[in-house]
Amino acid sequence: MAGAASSLARGGARRSAVRMSSLPANMARGGHGQGSRFMPIVSLYANDYAPRLMPVAGMLPHVTLEQLRTPVNPQAPAAGRWKYYTLDAANAPFGFVCIDCPDALAAAADPVIVVAMAYDLGIPLTDGKNDELLVLIDRGDPAVADPDAFEPGKFYAFADTSTGLLDIAWQKAYPTGSQVLAGRVLYAYLPFVESRVKPATGFAEMSDEFNF
Repeated sequence: MAGAASSLARGGARRSAVRMSSLPANMARGGHGQGSRFMPIVSLYANDYAPRLMPVAGMLPHVTLEQLRTPVNPQAPAAGRWKYYTLDAANAPFGFVCIDCPDALAAAADPVIVVAMAYDLGIPLTDGKNDELLVLIDRGDPAVADPDAFEPGKFYAFADTSTGLLDIAWQKAYPTGSQVLAGRVLYAYLPFVESRVKPATGFAEMSDEFNF
């Protein structure tokens, strides 16, 4: 689809150039670069990754192993490109969320998002409130299928075999018996929050109580 869209864009640009070049010079209309007028342009660089549209598997502590495995991950765009998506609720019953794409996400085999509350993960926010976080989990991490790839002390998503419910934690050893390793935690995305304690700047103008 991206290739077809690019071809259409190139064809449209050529036709527009022909039409605009044939316009009388006194007409108040023109294209990019004509009449010293230039359209604002933003470009991706070769190593830039466009923001990713990620499926949401659910919200802890009520996410099951089946729910984690259900979402279908939209195909990721190549570096320096973007993709067009048609959303299908069947592929992500809990919806989608758009996030930036660091290198770890770009390299992930089968990533998915799980929503969690900060307190449930033991992550303190600077405003002291309990807010939602986005936990990025790679379901295709090598440790899911190969115990030798497990890294003790790293954070993973584990599923209880009796209840199916997920838990996010680190462990010293590969799970056995009542636990199944379901994926590796790549990142926990925190929202922007104002700090309860603002650092002193030495400038009165930076104080909330300052008045002109």
